[in-house]
Amino acid sequence: GYFGEPVYTAGAGTLIDDLIGVAGGVNVGRQAPGAWPPVSLETILSWAPEVLLAAAMADDQAVEKELARLRGLEGWNQIPAVRQGRVYQLTPDWLTRPGPRALLALEQLAELLHPAADKH
Repeated sequence: GYFGEPVYTAGAGTLIDDLIGVAGGVNVGRQAPGAWPPVSLETILSWAPEVLLAAAMADDQAVEKELARLRGLEGWNQIPAVRQGRVYQLTPDWLTRPGPRALLALEQLAELLHPAADKH
């Protein structure tokens, strides 16, 4: 789905939650109950994420349009990730289907979470 209001996030025990952890991040979505909990903008503000990862089963233009809509919401620019320009669009197919492509998602996540990391 889309981000909208509410935003749906990956909770504890989901593949995305696992991948974020393995990539060296902390999924703030774990604080909400359930696998795919809806959360309000106020909740996201209270979590103060340093990175926002957007993955929707929609084409890139639709995701960009939704991100542009979110940028217009009051409070959106108070989120640390937004202020620092760390809102990233991920390939949803890699993130949501267990299998070999999960390694591609892991690589993508690691690069986005740790941009200064030495690449070998």
